[in-house]
Amino acid sequence: SVAQGDGGTELFTVRPNPSNGVFQLDDPTQLPARLEVRDVLGRLVLAATTTNAARTMLDLSAVPSGVYQLMVESAGRREMIKILLQR
Repeated sequence: SVAQGDGGTELFTVRPNPSNGVFQLDDPTQLPARLEVRDVLGRLVLAATTTNAARTMLDLSAVPSGVYQLMVESAGRREMIKILLQR
């Protein structure tokens, strides 16, 4: 899945999407990033930071199935990615 960014070219991708619990975030910038996953009610279910990683694994296996928003913030840029957790 490709991010819905704040305009311009989207950088981050998440796969597989949908997933049964573990998502891989690909970050071609390899810059530190702040990640937040929120449910449809806006509740925070995961918060993390990355440091110069091209790939980051997001383990949502303890979270109920459903639709979530992943926010990726890096180098002054913010992108929102809708992710689907299915079991």
